[in-house]
Amino acid sequence: MLPLGLIMIVSCSNNDDSNAMAPESIEEPQSKIVYTKIEPEFVSQQFGDQFSFDVNNDNKDDFTIRSYYTGSAGYYDMEIIGTNESGSLSIASWWPYAIPLNVEQEISKLTYGQAVYQGWDYSGVASFLIEQCPEGEECSQIWNGKYLGLRLMVDGDIHYGWLQLDILSAKDWTVKDFAYNATPDMPINTGQKD
Repeated sequence: MLPLGLIMIVSCSNNDDSNAMAPESIEEPQSKIVYTKIEPEFVSQQFGDQFSFDVNNDNKDDFTIRSYYTGSAGYYDMEIIGTNESGSLSIASWWPYAIPLNVEQEISKLTYGQAVYQGWDYSGVASFLIEQCPEGEECSQIWNGKYLGLRLMVDGDIHYGWLQLDILSAKDWTVKDFAYNATPDMPINTGQKD
């Protein structure tokens, strides 16, 4: 009987140790995707049209897309302009021109490979080069069902998002929907809604 009692005392003594360290668990941040369907979709009607949108629903526009005439170069184009350190992530390596992304491409710090224009990780203003895309370059005149990678600055933190649009010409374009990851520095895939 003595050995059993001794085992119990040792056992109770081990369980009662208040200095025992539990292994720490490191929790990964959970992504929270905020999706916005534009109802009705914005459809341009003429050159000079613009569409401003608020990605994170704070009642402040984060981006504006507009069409314009270049004048000196003699062609029509489009551009996206970000505010407050927000901008386009999918840009060409040779100039800040918007690059169309396909569905389910990851958007994070460097979306389009590792080489972006002059080492930038985003561009506050990016042109689409709709009518003047040089043959064989990264830009594209075809944007049907394509996405643009976005970088959004919220309260000093970087967030990643996407915008889906169709572009037939600088006069005929449609903005469909957009989303962003409300968890800072976490990637999002193009088309991801939840």
